[in-house]
Amino acid sequence: MKCILCQEYCIQPLNIMDYLLIRKEQAICCQKCKNNFERVNPNFSCVRCQKKGKEKICSDCKKWEEKGFIINHKALYYYNESMKDYFKKYKFNGDYLLKTVFVNDLKKAIKPFSNYQIITVPISQLTFEKRQFNQMQVILEECNIPFLIPFIKVEGNVQSKKTKIERLNNKNSYRLQNEMKNKITKNILIIDDIYTTGATIVALIKI
Repeated sequence: MKCILCQEYCIQPLNIMDYLLIRKEQAICCQKCKNNFERVNPNFSCVRCQKKGKEKICSDCKKWEEKGFIINHKALYYYNESMKDYFKKYKFNGDYLLKTVFVNDLKKAIKPFSNYQIITVPISQLTFEKRQFNQMQVILEECNIPFLIPFIKVEGNVQSKKTKIERLNNKNSYRLQNEMKNKITKNILIIDDIYTTGATIVALIKI
């Protein structure tokens, strides 16, 4: 197997059950690269947003609570240097094939939410024209997970270009498409790629 991240060749280990059931999903990145991504440890994370830190509830979540919002966010990995490099290649350099790296992780994470309607976050038309794909949409498609994109991103500065204060005070970033109003019928699970301050989640909840 050739690792999609480091481009090195490596051997994927199989156990006896993999041979008997022929069920092994082909890995697309080597264990060394995967180990560079730091999994979330609930014991050292905010109980609401899972941001890494010693505080039980982080300062951002406390600010949202003051405004009447209780964040309930689950993360798979911390945003460390390896993750930052991954998203730079995937989103900003347009390495489309990197959509497969976290497919297996996402499938497992979503299993407990089978009764929820999956919603992912839109990108602006300008961003789509530059990138040619919505980063979360193609990952969910790769997972064969049904989802909706009922919101439209209002044109403006992208989140990655904003300061933390600008993100926390972000208003009217999205609007609900009229034809989608009657399609949201269940409890919803919002899936996005990177959690920073919680501004995106709150903006969608307000709608």
